[in-house]
Amino acid sequence: MPKGKKKSKSGGTLRGSRLEAGLAPSSSDDESNADTASVLSCASESRCGSEGTVGEADVEDSVLHDDFEDKLKEAIEGTSQKSAKGRLSCLEAIRKALSNRYLYDFLIERPTTVCDFVERGLRKGRGEEQGVSATLAALACVHYGAGEEAASLFQTLLQPLTTLLLDTAQPPSVRAKCATALGLCCFVAESDNYPEVQRCMESLWQALSGAKPSTGNSPATVVHSAALLAWGLLLTVAPLDRLLAQAKSNMGRLQELLESSDLDLRIAAGEVIAIIYEVARDYDDNFEEPSDALCNQLRQLATDSQKFRAKKERRQQRSTFRDVYRAVHEGSSPDISVKFGREVLELDTWSRKLQYDAFCQLLGSGMNLHLAANELLRDIFELGPVIAA
Repeated sequence: MPKGKKKSKSGGTLRGSRLEAGLAPSSSDDESNADTASVLSCASESRCGSEGTVGEADVEDSVLHDDFEDKLKEAIEGTSQKSAKGRLSCLEAIRKALSNRYLYDFLIERPTTVCDFVERGLRKGRGEEQGVSATLAALACVHYGAGEEAASLFQTLLQPLTTLLLDTAQPPSVRAKCATALGLCCFVAESDNYPEVQRCMESLWQALSGAKPSTGNSPATVVHSAALLAWGLLLTVAPLDRLLAQAKSNMGRLQELLESSDLDLRIAAGEVIAIIYEVARDYDDNFEEPSDALCNQLRQLATDSQKFRAKKERRQQRSTFRDVYRAVHEGSSPDISVKFGREVLELDTWSRKLQYDAFCQLLGSGMNLHLAANELLRDIFELGPVIAA
């Protein structure tokens, strides 16, 4: 159950591209730089060979921190400018900053401002601007944790996120980002409120209505796979009796999605099925065994060698469905270790793996930093208090 921290416009054209560059993450793959904006990375590198005292370094760090916050404030102001291109650049700069740094203290001081520019982007923006705003909604909730700020933000954004998700006239990429944001925001802010979880799950399931095995790799499949993964994420916090009810009513539909020509949708369906059987068996040892038809489907996907699929796609599918087949047929669990800094995160259930994958997709290269510093993620994955540097 997510916890985390709990505590009771100017217009004008700005240089969005300059702000984005100032807040963008370093291109280095080194873990120590993954969470640092480029303007800070350059400054850090420039002092590596200096012989300054510790006191001087502390002062410099403070200056760099203030400079970063000034640029972030400028980007936030830029989200209200008239230029659509400028607004998008500012939103993207904020997205990168929130992905690659843990900024709870900064955001908690301005919840109304954050809510305003995200809601404005969803309601008044177009296309990519709406998509980035949806991602920012999820990022803000991840920073706030399961407290009043996240709950208030989610309630404000629930309607525009749902409307965009279900509007088939919207670009598929925007709808997919709204599906992901809807799932993550509800997971963080309302996981203890099942009626709200159920409403979001119903909206996400509705977005799957057009998914058919014969659809092919159409643009809409990105919406279907995102909606199914978000639905599965919320399934991991559903009461057990509700999960069993979902399993009974939706298993046939999930088996249909295993036949999709889209790899991501097939994998999403397989992983959700694995979660259902894993949790149901923990709850009820006498839970019905998988049907022969389901086992045959999973076995076929685990051994698929059809040449019309790309070699990389076949390899990824076989690897995933070997594990899914063993989970459904034999009751096996994942055994994945994720190392970050001096710590190790064990992913030993399908529910935990799906939760980890959802946050990874959102945070990208900033995932390791958030695992180390973000209290919400440390609560979810039972990592304990933040370890002092």
